[in-house]
Amino acid sequence: MRSGRIKLKACYPLVVRASRIAGRGVFAVKDIPWGTKIIRYQGSLIDDEEAKMRVAKGATAIMELGDGFNLDGFDQGNGAALINHNRRRPNCFLLRERGEVWIVAGVEGIPAGDELTYDYGSDYYPRNKGRRVG
Repeated sequence: MRSGRIKLKACYPLVVRASRIAGRGVFAVKDIPWGTKIIRYQGSLIDDEEAKMRVAKGATAIMELGDGFNLDGFDQGNGAALINHNRRRPNCFLLRERGEVWIVAGVEGIPAGDELTYDYGSDYYPRNKGRRVG
């Protein structure tokens, strides 16, 4: 995906551009109110075995759906896979409902120009390597 507006099923206009966090990121073009479903995480539907193979080959955008299914956000995705990780102050969260995964604006909303982020979780980025969590 090249830099530019994401012209898919996003509820608010978004733009992809260089990120200070990592590579490219997704940015709000205008203010997004809290609780708003911004964009559905899309990609090819794959089973757990295929997901493990892709991760072993370097895939970085596999989203677990449960029941043995996953989405690969960089294979037939819509740009949602470019939303970067932020553990300390994410401005979005994931909502899983009816077999879909949505990126939703957090309680403070997202001001125009801000990069969208969410916490990828401890499986993706362990909180304390070598120390027991929780």
